[in-house]
Amino acid sequence: MKRRRKGLFRRLIVFGALVLLTAIVLAGSLWSQTSSLSANEEKKAQLEKQVKKLNAKQADLKDEISKLKDEDYVTELARRDLFMSGNGEILFNVEKKSK
Repeated sequence: MKRRRKGLFRRLIVFGALVLLTAIVLAGSLWSQTSSLSANEEKKAQLEKQVKKLNAKQADLKDEISKLKDEDYVTELARRDLFMSGNGEILFNVEKKSK
């Protein structure tokens, strides 16, 4: 009887150790997956912000493209930025006075 009880106790200890080991492995796996998930969520949030910025930039560039198709706008840019003149016009350089 003692022998049988001793064998039962040993099996119970081995089974408990296996359950404990399995629980530790599962907890470690859960921990690593949770940390990986939070890192991926942060990366997703950053990428979504970047997408919003790029979409806004794309809209600005499309607007600029449509403006550049207008001849009056291109002429105004050439006059302002490149100091170009129209036919029969003369450009004068005038210094601004500082107060």
